[in-house]
Amino acid sequence: MRKYILGSILSGLGIIILLNTVFNTNNLAYPETIFTKEANSFKSDFATFLKTTKTNVINLQTVFSDTNKIKNIEFSEEYFLNFIKKNPYLLSVAFIQGNHKAAVKREDKTYVIAIDSNRNTEIVHWKRFNKGKVISEWEESFSESINNTIWYNSLINHPNEIQWFFDISKDITSDYKTDNELFYAGYYYKSNQNTSIILLRFSRLSLLRYFSTYSKYEKVNLLIETTDNKKLDLGTGITETFKEIASNNTPKDSTTIIKLQHFKKFNEIDSGIFSFSNKGEVYWNSFKRFETLTGIKYYLLSIPQKDILVKIESKTESKYSLILSILLIISGGGVFFIKREFFYNRKRYKFQSIAEILNSEDENRYLEFKSSLRWDYRQEKVNPELEQVIIKTICAFGNTDGGILLIGVDDDKNILGLDNDFKTLKKPNADFFEIHLRNILHTLMGVRYVSKYIRMNFEEVENGKIVCSIKVFAADEAMFLKTKNKNGQLIEKFYVRSGNSSQEIKTISEINEYINSRFNK
Repeated sequence: MRKYILGSILSGLGIIILLNTVFNTNNLAYPETIFTKEANSFKSDFATFLKTTKTNVINLQTVFSDTNKIKNIEFSEEYFLNFIKKNPYLLSVAFIQGNHKAAVKREDKTYVIAIDSNRNTEIVHWKRFNKGKVISEWEESFSESINNTIWYNSLINHPNEIQWFFDISKDITSDYKTDNELFYAGYYYKSNQNTSIILLRFSRLSLLRYFSTYSKYEKVNLLIETTDNKKLDLGTGITETFKEIASNNTPKDSTTIIKLQHFKKFNEIDSGIFSFSNKGEVYWNSFKRFETLTGIKYYLLSIPQKDILVKIESKTESKYSLILSILLIISGGGVFFIKREFFYNRKRYKFQSIAEILNSEDENRYLEFKSSLRWDYRQEKVNPELEQVIIKTICAFGNTDGGILLIGVDDDKNILGLDNDFKTLKKPNADFFEIHLRNILHTLMGVRYVSKYIRMNFEEVENGKIVCSIKVFAADEAMFLKTKNKNGQLIEKFYVRSGNSSQEIKTISEINEYINSRFNK
């Protein structure tokens, strides 16, 4: 099985590289063709981001149109926790409806949430959730009410419009502060005589990772202007350049002002691609204008041509990709002719510790526990039939996909050890235990089979108790277990693993069908 998997993977990978190389070779690579592809990809990503933001605002309005829901703390906590989990680049959301407020934010692997109806907006009661459980609670007091903040008054003056903020310095919590890593989307509306405010906080860097274009080029600029004329370079988080432009000062970044001057020439077009030169360097640009309801007037994406040329040069490496793909296809095909034994390093099998096995797994298709080899804990005496159960399990592992048998561990993972088994032998130790067990295996399964497919190890675990670990490799040949029926006649039985138990296949037709599908490949 392993060689077929490896061969298929190598050949499949080679075919994929070959097809990709042929496809890219047939596509002519010029700066404008590559940039057009990136521009279309980014346009789709950015439109999805705006649509998601708009959808989130609408969902909040719809869900909390019933003003009683914000008063239901249990419902609100569950809703807002799920809300932020579904938006990976969203850091927090705040919702205020009348005298009620709710806020949730992600911090590392935990979520911090506040749901309360305290009339005093300068106090917030926080709860920290980790894996669905509250691990801490506290009150936080703020020096100023949100009613006095610039962003709050800006939202009130523009109802039913999404507004974007890139420079918040005062807010409902100390987390909402000036930071070029953060930006915000806010929305104010009235419903049923109640005023409501939504404030979404985003991570600039998390959002850029969502845009695939940013991972492909060294320098990408993304200028954004909102419907209330605020500007931000989302690629760097810089707002100072736009403040300098607004105050008629000469900005340090002359490329930005030249870029905007060229962009103004396309005021009559909703979207497009253009290039311009500055100081001997060419820049490729893509822009898109949006409807007012999104809160974004336009974006202007820019990539230096020198970065695009690097992309073009990488296409000249297609001949190496072609050679690699052919080698992979040949290697994958060759693997099919390698003997199966090559993929099983049976001579140097490293046993996993008993503690690791018990801490990580229960009984399953590949693992089984047995309390003893021959000591019957119920009858408190030697029971030879238990040895047949051990052999049956080993035979089933070999006929299926291999597995591990632990002797000295009960079904509940309690470590019993092998002392009671040892006491039934000539010498009460692990050496005579192994000799006794191997003699049984050799008699019923054959020396060659046991030597080839079975490994045995003893480990001293807690309180000096010893456990026997038997590793059975997936065999290349079917094994029929020799045993005696009630009349004392010697018969053969065929066992396989089914779930966490060993089962006998009884009919000849089923045995033949299984052997043909499992061994005769």
